[in-house]
Amino acid sequence: MLTLKELETAFYNNQFIPFYQPIIDTQQGSTAAFEMLLRLEKDGQIIMPSDFIATLEDSWLIEPVTYYLLEQAFALIAQYQGQFKLSLNVPPQLIASDEIINQIKLYKQLYQPVSNGVILEITERLPVEHIEETIAVIQALQLEGISIYIDDYIPNHIHSTLISHSALEGIKIDRSMTDTTRINQQLSMLDLPTPKAVQWIAEGIDSEDKKQHWQEMGVVLQQGFLFSPPHDEAAISSMLETNWHTEFVN
Repeated sequence: MLTLKELETAFYNNQFIPFYQPIIDTQQGSTAAFEMLLRLEKDGQIIMPSDFIATLEDSWLIEPVTYYLLEQAFALIAQYQGQFKLSLNVPPQLIASDEIINQIKLYKQLYQPVSNGVILEITERLPVEHIEETIAVIQALQLEGISIYIDDYIPNHIHSTLISHSALEGIKIDRSMTDTTRINQQLSMLDLPTPKAVQWIAEGIDSEDKKQHWQEMGVVLQQGFLFSPPHDEAAISSMLETNWHTEFVN
């Protein structure tokens, strides 16, 4: 695990970089969106989040790094003229603050994207401590055209409270729930306390068996190494053009 000092050095040296993993519409065989995933480049090597994310999220760096990624998201959507939506993870403490609203207004003014294609995924590693404030910020963000998803969804009180009191547009199902040995349990586990239709995305799809199981359960938006690992920005155009019914990005 990298130390905070190493992460501070990486931040000041612009070593945090975004990678992109496609979210696939398995009915159409097309790229429905991308998730922006954080990586760290050091000494010519790409360092995975498992080696730094816990330290990052517990430090002051999580705010500037998140806003750096958020600005990159707006710039990329503007560059591609709204051809796709782009999601990124946001820790719950940032969603409880008005500052994220101000930052988004700034990025919209700077880049003037042709569509509102940014999706914020509220992460679950740290608890949501201020439910009322969080819901108010979610509503304000949606007025700015930002979509709000729950990341790594597992039924629990906090997630259920957010879902039942917010107009969330999407839920990303935790990869632990894509284990095929638990498929028979999942239908009852996915009973949400809200009548609003949301978009479901199954993460961690690494086999044809898991893909087919989730399709049978009506979850057609899927993400995982069966389709493609995360790539740098240079691969976005080719992933957009890929017919996922016939070929994968390797």
